[in-house]
Amino acid sequence: MDEASKINNLLEQVEKLRQENAMLRRDFSLLPNGNTVNVPEAMKPLFDFAQKKVGDYFRELKMDPTKGTIEINDQRYILIRASALSIDFLSTIQKLYADKGEEEALVIGKNFLFDISHVIGTNDAKNFQSTMHLTEPIAKLSAGPVHFAYSGWAYVDILPESKPTADENFYMIYRHPFSFEADSWIRAGKKSDLPVCIMNSGYSSGWCEESFGMPLTAVEVTCKARGDEHCTFIMSPPNKIEDHLERYSSLIKNGSNKKIKYQIPTFFERKKVEEIIKQKSEELIRSNKELEQFAYLSSHDLQTPLITIVNFVGLLEKTYSGKTDENIKLYLGFILSATSKMQNMIKDLQEFSRIGKSISLGTVDCNKILNATISDLGVFIKESNAKITFDNLPVLKGDGVRLKQLFLNLIGNAIKFRKKNGKPEITITAEEKNTEYLFIIKDNGIGIEEKYFKKLFNVFQRLHTDEEFPGTGIGQ
Repeated sequence: MDEASKINNLLEQVEKLRQENAMLRRDFSLLPNGNTVNVPEAMKPLFDFAQKKVGDYFRELKMDPTKGTIEINDQRYILIRASALSIDFLSTIQKLYADKGEEEALVIGKNFLFDISHVIGTNDAKNFQSTMHLTEPIAKLSAGPVHFAYSGWAYVDILPESKPTADENFYMIYRHPFSFEADSWIRAGKKSDLPVCIMNSGYSSGWCEESFGMPLTAVEVTCKARGDEHCTFIMSPPNKIEDHLERYSSLIKNGSNKKIKYQIPTFFERKKVEEIIKQKSEELIRSNKELEQFAYLSSHDLQTPLITIVNFVGLLEKTYSGKTDENIKLYLGFILSATSKMQNMIKDLQEFSRIGKSISLGTVDCNKILNATISDLGVFIKESNAKITFDNLPVLKGDGVRLKQLFLNLIGNAIKFRKKNGKPEITITAEEKNTEYLFIIKDNGIGIEEKYFKKLFNVFQRLHTDEEFPGTGIGQ
């Protein structure tokens, strides 16, 4: 073999070894041996079991850059730069919300990271606990810190004073010696005034919340990105977290002899506010229904005496029609004007209060309904010299109250919106259409411009805003 062939053969072997080395680097079975989590001795058997199961899970690694896929145990994963979810992300948020100030912008970014990591932790826990067939809360918890280590979030050191019980006394204090979030700040050569491991807090509390079946939140109290020796976290039910934090901060003080600084994620506070808003909305709906009922009953009770007043005023006006006492005529005119406005308002109130009410069906004689309506409007019909004609209307099944309300509104509006110095002429007919009736009510009033058609069936929409046609009712 000549020299050139030897060199080519050697290069081929080097390339083969390079490829094999790349494959070996993807083989988790060759990773360093040792514990991936440090726990109190009483918890160790469960965590040892979890370490073996999760380790076996992560050994089934497949990477195919030509398809852009990374799979572990038939689950697809993605690789994200650690700083993209820590210092880079928070810096970008601070720029986007610069108008709110640096501190408030940082809080916005941290709350977002906590929320998303809390959801990720919850769903990862569901997946692992199902895969590993875990049922007991502590056993479910055990897979979390091991998964945390294998997926690059952090190494977890659970301190002995922890009491992870499935009740409101749940308390866990733990450290992350190699947190990816604190590490991103340290590698960038920057220092934070406050703890920065917010995703670690969200993820771990989400995992534990799913494990124990109750709300939990975690708060970082010391952070290596701030210059502390450890990244230390306290986890408990949200209603207990402040007490634990105060107790911890009173024991451990920083170099300036002040209480340690920490931030409680607002995830649960916002959930509490949402519940309050929901409760208030339901109370408002109930109040509105009560108000509608009150409006309906009040307007109904007011209508009867008001009609009586109108009718008797009409009789008085007729009695004094030939008299010369102008004051009496003037006073009666004021009374009629006021009662007319009140009737319009009551009709509007009744119509509004009926929205959403059930329809009461019965046998309805439309002729009787219309005659009763004309009787109620007698004074106004006489004052306007209105002429109302109608054919023999049918007897049908319907809601007599609503039908009368329709007649009152339509005839009343025809009289009200008449042409200046004109006499209203109103014609009412009914045409049978299969099993239904089409009522046609025509008048010679001012009419409605086409541009207002879309407003016709909206509640309290006025089409005329000038003083010539005052009112607040439907169809105006």
